Amino acid sequence: MSLSSSIGQKGCARFPRRASQTETQRVADVLSGADRAALVRPRFHRKASDLRIPCPLCGPRDLREFTYRGDETYLARPAPGDAAGYDGYLHLRDNPAGVVRELWYHGAGCGSWLVVRRDTRTHEIIEVALPAAEAGA
Repeated sequence: MSLSSSIGQKGCARFPRRASQTETQRVADVLSGADRAALVRPRFHRKASDLRIPCPLCGPRDLREFTYRGDETYLARPAPGDAAGYDGYLHLRDNPAGVVRELWYHGAGCGSWLVVRRDTRTHEIIEVALPAAEAGA
């Protein structure tokens, strides 16, 4: 008995058989409206190599050279001993749809920290600046 015949049509717990296009279509036929459109419509996945951040020191660089470090408000720590303030600082984050200011670290390049203004809906990078330039130094 071969391995493929022992697994059969359903697959096994560790390697389940993937749904074919016809099975996906059968499920979509049962659904209606937006649920059906979301299931049948192919999803667009942007490759990381498509996103580029214009580093002020190195020029436009691939996204994989950078590390996202959080919203710029992450630098405003609460006073020591403020338990409620630290709870909010560590666990409560906004997830805005629109233009945000973020901190990025260019670890695979010049090693500088950047303040990036980016639209979270379109991933368009609006402005990139060094933190020293932001502070007016």
